Amino acid sequence: MCQLLFFENYYRGHYFKQKTTTFRVAVLTAYVYNYVFEN
Repeated sequence: MCQLLFFENYYRGHYFKQKTTTFRVAVLTAYVYNYVFEN
């Protein structure tokens, strides 16, 4: 039971980290596009 809870938390944390990374990449891409089109 404890192990199952550990795996659930691990996968949830991994999924959340993945979402955060995707969000960061999207923001960075938008920033770069903005910078390129401004100049």
